[in-house]
Amino acid sequence: MTLFETGAPQGADAAEATAEATTEAAPQEGFRFPGRLATLHASAPWARMLLFGLIGLTGFLPNLLGLHLLTVAGLHYVPAEIAANQLGVLWNFLLIEHLLFRDRRRHRHWADRVARFALLANADLLLRIPLIALFAGVLHLGVLHATVIALLTTFVLRFAATEALVYLPRKARKGPESRKSRKSRERHSGEGTDA
Repeated sequence: MTLFETGAPQGADAAEATAEATTEAAPQEGFRFPGRLATLHASAPWARMLLFGLIGLTGFLPNLLGLHLLTVAGLHYVPAEIAANQLGVLWNFLLIEHLLFRDRRRHRHWADRVARFALLANADLLLRIPLIALFAGVLHLGVLHATVIALLTTFVLRFAATEALVYLPRKARKGPESRKSRKSRERHSGEGTDA
């Protein structure tokens, strides 16, 4: 064996082996990559807010598509907005769960997270409907334009509430054990005694 011989496939055999390895890994990694990238880059609050906003932008698609279909079908824009919002809520929840907060899901059951997320999203809707009515009814904007402006208006509030109420781990409660431990430490360290 010479210095340059490695025992690895050479020529056409090497190209074939590389192609097989590449095609096996590509689909799997293609699905994992966005989640890993999001988790990696979403450690800072500003990065989480940015990713939350980008996911929210993708939620415009099902929301506005549903709104368009319902209003074209003759439904008044207020009930159409409520129904269309549920499509956007489901879409956003699924993406946020898998791309943004995948490492913060263990402390709550998935049903609890869905319920909290939907509750916040619909509370947000209660704030947005009057804004949409103002923009559409008083300022005479189109319903779709009014919806976009109202969604942008409530974005920061929605991010902060989602992070705090759905995905931040619960704080540990101080029970009788920790109080006992603290009193024991105080006795041993001389604190709280008359000296």
